[in-house]
Amino acid sequence: MVENFPVPFTDNHLQHEDFQLFSSSFAARTEEMLPTVKEVLFFNSEELPPHSPENAESEMLKKLYRQIMSGELFYGVADGVLLFSFQFLDAPPVITAGYGGDSEFLRRLDEIWLEEVREKLEGEFTLLREARIDQETGLLNLANLQSVLDSWDTTPGFFLLLVELPGRRQTWLRDHRYLEHCARALRDFGPDRSTLHYIGSLTFALLLSADPAMDIPGNHDFEKRLVAWLKKEGCCRVHIGSSRKAVPNEENHTAGRTLLNEAWTALQYAEKRGPFSFCTWLQLAWPDLHPLAPASSGVRRKISRLAAKEKQFELLLVEADDHNALLPDFEEEFTHSAVISDDSVSAWFFFPVSKNSEAMKLAKQLMNRGEAKGRTFSAGIAIFPFYDFRKSEILQNCRKALIHASFFGSSSVVEFDQTSLNISGDIYFGDGDLISAVREYRRGLASPPVNPDGSEEINLYNSLGVTLALMNRTASAMENFNAALRLAPKNFMAMYNLGLALHDSGEDETAFLSFEKALLSSKREGSEEIDDETLQDLLFQLGNAACLCRRFADADRYFNEWLKKNTDQRKNGRVWSRLGEACHGLGEFRRARDYLQKALNLDRFNAVAMALLGDTYLQTGEGSDIALTLCRKSLEIEPQNWAHRIIYARALAAEGQFAEARSELADCMRSKRWRSAARLEMAQLCLATGEKRSAERWFRRILDSEKHGNTTYIAARTGLKACR
Repeated sequence: MVENFPVPFTDNHLQHEDFQLFSSSFAARTEEMLPTVKEVLFFNSEELPPHSPENAESEMLKKLYRQIMSGELFYGVADGVLLFSFQFLDAPPVITAGYGGDSEFLRRLDEIWLEEVREKLEGEFTLLREARIDQETGLLNLANLQSVLDSWDTTPGFFLLLVELPGRRQTWLRDHRYLEHCARALRDFGPDRSTLHYIGSLTFALLLSADPAMDIPGNHDFEKRLVAWLKKEGCCRVHIGSSRKAVPNEENHTAGRTLLNEAWTALQYAEKRGPFSFCTWLQLAWPDLHPLAPASSGVRRKISRLAAKEKQFELLLVEADDHNALLPDFEEEFTHSAVISDDSVSAWFFFPVSKNSEAMKLAKQLMNRGEAKGRTFSAGIAIFPFYDFRKSEILQNCRKALIHASFFGSSSVVEFDQTSLNISGDIYFGDGDLISAVREYRRGLASPPVNPDGSEEINLYNSLGVTLALMNRTASAMENFNAALRLAPKNFMAMYNLGLALHDSGEDETAFLSFEKALLSSKREGSEEIDDETLQDLLFQLGNAACLCRRFADADRYFNEWLKKNTDQRKNGRVWSRLGEACHGLGEFRRARDYLQKALNLDRFNAVAMALLGDTYLQTGEGSDIALTLCRKSLEIEPQNWAHRIIYARALAAEGQFAEARSELADCMRSKRWRSAARLEMAQLCLATGEKRSAERWFRRILDSEKHGNTTYIAARTGLKACR
């Protein structure tokens, strides 16, 4: 039997969306083909958009536009504007508007000539499209990315992320399926204003417009969420390197290729940080701008000399909340005891420890004096000794305390403690520096507790567990989530995170129970605030775990709850296959068929959907030949899937190929997990062919090996009665 090549041949016809993706290139070529025309724009709305040039506001032009959009006319000229259309079978036309054309040229314009021009343009546009599309994924390719980067002067500001998703080396078909899965996961995550490119070797480029109203990389939240999303979607490893192009009102004349080089360099650093990591060029290029950047060497030397002979001391760091220079506000204090940093924005004060906290008293005095002058100041205090920190680390502790103080607003002072380490750990985690984050969280857990209820330890255990999970240290991650639950048995985040870790470990039944406890905790009055995105993901994880545990009624319920809450229709495809599996398990084959067909429309290599859809056709009597074809194709993709092979044997029997079905089932009995299911199918096959004695023997073997009361046992007992 000849198998179809897994990558379909691309449609060479021009697509409706191409006029949006390649609008600048299409417009430039159209201007060359239309003499004297100075500007070309493409429109596909019902009415001429108001943001078009001023002469587009005329009623005559609007009427002509409607006539061409409806197909009444192919082209026309009104108020010096040339309009003509590109037609599509399954989409509205795209209207081409040419502005600035010479009046004599427009007057003598010939329809036949214009149709020839349009035909040539369609051919050139198609060739340009083929050159810019990756044949394997259907995404934009490296050539298009280079074109965008080279049009630096005309492109609005944007962010560039390079996303590397290394997989496990397998067969070409499995590698291709993994590539398609990764591309779909990135498409589902990407905001509307993003453009996704595939540049080869399981590496993607994501361009995002620099819209201030949009959630974009900058504080690294976008990269963190993308890494977490791709991990949940089953990507083996995730590395992200990013850089940014300045928005138009910023002075930046860097070439577009430099942006790519910066993101590439950041990606190389991300690869060294662990299996799920990211890095931004900003961190590498300007380390001094990092909030936890060390003090200058001059400050370190001065404080080192002061602390050399002291066994105990306090250190105070003061900065203006407006980040401007401190002088001359504290000139008197600077003269006597301060160590001013090189930028004159920070001031450090050193105090040998006495009975009264001199550092705290001075901090409050400085704040009061600043408020009298209309300025506000914040401060961080660190003491030595503290836990196992060396003297040289106390300066950094002071900086961490100051960052901690910023959480309380202006005119705040904080003494370094366990919470300061939690915050600094979060900063490193946000940078993608997971090793440093783990160090901070562990030191926080070893430090004296700040709250009697242990709330800070709970946060630290959770944060440490999430970080270790991203480092693929799942067992250690679960230990920390369980430690958090020992302190707070109803803590939502600990239960949710533990469920994710258990799922990664293949403990789906326990994961489901943990997710259910988390859902119950979220509904409890007075529970911690949980964002909608996390709750939505919890419903998805509950449905997924329920399906894996064969709790099909629960899976159906949770997935339908998820669908009600999910407003992004692009992501609905995540649940079709699982919903189809749940409905199939419940015996609701009509519903299962609809969901499974949707899943296959989205992913033509979904072996689970193929096998279950084939079985659905068998159960509903809609065609055993189609069922056999689907089951055979599912085994081409996953030849060692025993569950699918049992369904395949059922399809063979339905087609009268009993010898082949028996051979397939005998092979399935080699699997300890699927042995009873294969025996049950064999018994039912014997019963259907009138071999009651053989069927009875198979049913008895199942009753001897299965636990009393489970579904396979009940089915075997029912079958045994039928034999009699």
